[in-house]
Amino acid sequence: MMKIKQITQVLILFFCVQLSAQKQNNNKQQRAKISLETLVKEKSNTITITHQHTSSVSGINHVYLRQAINGIGVYGTESSIHTDASGKTIVTHNNFKNKLSNTITSNSPSITASGAIYAVANSMGYSINGLEEIAYEGGASKKTLFNKGGISERDIPAK
Repeated sequence: MMKIKQITQVLILFFCVQLSAQKQNNNKQQRAKISLETLVKEKSNTITITHQHTSSVSGINHVYLRQAINGIGVYGTESSIHTDASGKTIVTHNNFKNKLSNTITSNSPSITASGAIYAVANSMGYSINGLEEIAYEGGASKKTLFNKGGISERDIPAK
């Protein structure tokens, strides 16, 4: 009898812990969902929308975004929101990092866009021929387009 009582208490404790963990996970998912939806609706330099389209088959709107610092997208933080035709969120994928701005060590780039292209080409054993900047949009990301430079089948974009 004593053993059954102890097992019952352990099971009750186990289920209480499980329910508490599920509630915490639901709260985290809800905060992430609200956060992404709010960010997409508001203009902010904390996100960049990298792509957006609506499926002609399902009517689902897909928004892909990246966390940003001062308007510059941070790779590895890609997230997405998928909504139905009425605007109701179907699913979100949130890869945003907490306190991302705390990871900044400098506000200026440590290498130029052309320097980055040369560094990658060198590390891969490629020889660049006549690399030239063919377009410059500027802005926070200093978006630039270079010619093929003898190493690419397409013009080379850089930010």
